[in-house]
Parts: sequence; C-alpha cells; structure tokens
Amino acid sequence: TVRASFEVPGSSIDSAAGRLEELVAMTCLPEADSEPNESWLVWLDLWAQAGRHPEVASVRRKFDERWRETISLLVVEGQEVGEFGPVDPADFAVTMSALLDGFAIQIALADPSVDSGRAFELTMRFVARELGFTWVPRYRADALGRAGNGPVGERAAREQGNGSSAER
Repeated sequence: TVRASFEVPGSSIDSAAGRLEELVAMTCLPEADSEPNESWLVWLDLWAQAGRHPEVASVRRKFDERWRETISLLVVEGQEVGEFGPVDPADFAVTMSALLDGFAIQIALADPSVDSGRAFELTMRFVARELGFTWVPRYRADALGRAGNGPVGERAAREQGNGSSAER
C-alpha cells in the first residue's frame, strides 16, 4: 500500500492527510544538505529530452503514471476512512501533479516570488480545500525548507488544541 512507503523509522503517519502532506513536503521542501532547485533541474532536463526522444518520453510517462497513481491511492484511502470528501481521485491526482510541476519550474529557476516553502504551503492549502479537510501543518513552510523544521505531528497538534489534520 501507499501507507507502507511513508513509514518513518520510530514513528508512523496515521492519516491519509498526513501521508499526503509528507508527499508534498518531499516534493517541495529541500533536504537540509541540498539546494531547492538542484533536483528540479534534473526534472527539467528529463522533460526537455522527453519532447525530443521517444525512449525518454516513455520513461517520463511511466514516472508520471506512477506518481499520479500514488496520489490517487492516497485520496481513495482518505475517502474510505472519511478523511476526504467526494472528489474524483484521478482528476485530483492530475491537477495536483500539474500544480507541483508548475511550482517545480519556479523553484528550479529560482523565481524570487516562489520559493520551496511558499510552493509547499500553497499546495497544501489547495489539497486541503479540494479534499475537504482542515490542514494542521506538520512542517513549517519557510524559505529554509526542512532544515531544522521537523514534523509537528497530529497528536501534538491536537494536544495544543489545534484539531486534527483530518478534521472537516
């Protein structure tokens, strides 16, 4: 299942909303030891080559299919347990994927208006609005990305009186 791919040593993410947020964080926020645009430059190269070479296009298509399937499965999982409202999982996955790809270009080109933290926060606002849940951030989105900003956790958020990320 998708859930298995989001297990963190020593802890787990108990909600589909939390696993979806982790997916967005892994996409938008840089690791502590990397620049935000480095990995996106590789994707820009892949996309450019895919337009010119059928064998690269096939690889890109498989990556995108797998990515959208992962997102769709998370949406279905959240719907099955009542975390998410009624949306078409495939349509949502295509839209979210396109949104992240658009932000990827801005991050890769170091657009001063769209840093990785802003891309993360705007994507999560979109996700929560479309899926019908209240987003309680597990990560603080800022220009530094993940550096020094670990997960808040749903239990900690509830204990602080902020509610659950799955709350409608």
